[in-house]
Amino acid sequence: MKIHPLFLLALALSIISCDKESNSENEFKAIAGEIHIGMQGFLTSNALFDFINEYEFENKSVQGMCFYSELPTDSLNFMEKELEGHNFVSHFHLRKDPNGAQILVFPQFEEFHLKQNQEAWRQIISKLELSQMDQAYTLLIIVEDGKEKEIIKELQNLSFIRFAERNSLIRAPNSNYYQK
Repeated sequence: MKIHPLFLLALALSIISCDKESNSENEFKAIAGEIHIGMQGFLTSNALFDFINEYEFENKSVQGMCFYSELPTDSLNFMEKELEGHNFVSHFHLRKDPNGAQILVFPQFEEFHLKQNQEAWRQIISKLELSQMDQAYTLLIIVEDGKEKEIIKELQNLSFIRFAERNSLIRAPNSNYYQK
């Protein structure tokens, strides 16, 4: 079997270009003191609070949690009013499931490290008869600058963590924001 020298050259150049495409400083800019964590979906709100409280993390946001309600499906307006009244619920989406049998709730949270927000969410869960779905979600925490690598290494050993990495800005074409 004869291997053409041009093929070997093309292969070598593609390998070299792949190495250069790995996360270089030009492609992303790490945000000091921020860690992005992927959580396993089975970790309930209460277990999340225990985790945040144990490590004393300041929580910037939680995204991707999903709940369903046992309330009748004509309760959308009631649920919307209940969720709108809380500053730690930064955004939410309500909809009926495809079969129309339940209401699905997709909230985004801020400042879940504050005990009053944790207690308020527990009350909302009870009042709106919410059950958390087993769906992976993410958490953004604030840590002391320079401690990111140490904390990430520790977090990666926990069974309910899917990933832990520094939060970063990603370079986008024609983006002035990245230049700041």
